[in-house]
Amino acid sequence: MTGARLKDVAERAGVSLTTASIILRRQPGARVTTSTRERVDRAALDLGYRPPARHPASRLTGVVLDSGRRDVEAEFLLYLTEELHRIGSLPVVLPVTGAQDQACSAAAAATSSLLEGLVVVRAPGSALAAPEGVGGTRRVLVELEPHLRRRTGNDHPTVVPDDVAAARRVAAEARRQGHERAVVVAEISTVAVAECWVQGLGALVAGSAEPIVVHDRDGYQVSTEQPDLGSPGATVMVCMDSSSAAVGAALAESRGLVVGRDITIVARTAGPVDLGCAPVSWVPIPLRDIARTAVRLLHDGAAISRGDGASVVSVPYDLKPGPSIPPRPGASRASVDFSDARWPVA
Repeated sequence: MTGARLKDVAERAGVSLTTASIILRRQPGARVTTSTRERVDRAALDLGYRPPARHPASRLTGVVLDSGRRDVEAEFLLYLTEELHRIGSLPVVLPVTGAQDQACSAAAAATSSLLEGLVVVRAPGSALAAPEGVGGTRRVLVELEPHLRRRTGNDHPTVVPDDVAAARRVAAEARRQGHERAVVVAEISTVAVAECWVQGLGALVAGSAEPIVVHDRDGYQVSTEQPDLGSPGATVMVCMDSSSAAVGAALAESRGLVVGRDITIVARTAGPVDLGCAPVSWVPIPLRDIARTAVRLLHDGAAISRGDGASVVSVPYDLKPGPSIPPRPGASRASVDFSDARWPVA
């Protein structure tokens, strides 16, 4: 028989339309006996019944946001939503729960049965792999701020931006443009990624007793040693977020240096930085590429099945000399492309 309907299957199996639909859709948590399930399956097979294709919106991917960087997470979620939409899936943001929060744990556990995968955005060094009560779902870990002392033995693929390589590129271009030294400015929560930049900047920070200027969320400097900003035009200040760029600009001003004329500021952020009259260059975190890579890994059976902790994928930065890495103020600009008007240059 061809063109069989759900009604035909239900009548052949002797069950209601609702029961037949629940069984054939394999609805999680459905309470039906084994004999009833077998009867419906046999009726569908005998009649040649083919259930309608699932609507793309019925595919769900869980997302956990627990990196502590709400500004970056919001941008990342936009890109992740776009990439999931391409494969016909929708994101479901799950709460990060603790054992004491039984209601949230139960809700997350119930939702997990509907998910076809899980993307967990976590803080550097975190052991988080899923919310409380969620298990049995294939997952990909995302660390938007990498660190040099990454945990080993992960059971799931991990996606990270390649900050060390980005720092090396910035250092090479900075030296080519006449900069002699670099100072790294980081908020307390971004010190781990700042250490990656110190490693990549290499000789530009060599000899500094404290190569990272650390400040708290209110902008107060925590580091005890005052950084050497050198002579006007010699230093590039690399800041780990927009608030660090503001602290760096204030630090330069306190030394009588004008940003864009006497010192260059480069900020590692999700979007352009506006400090008013102070020109700041932007090193864009590759959030779209990270999202695309996470979705690809989530649906790559080979990568998921390896589960040996070695599946760490580093996503490169897209850096452009000039827009991302300006020359030393007053240096020749003949070899640098400044066609992108988003980058103010003194």
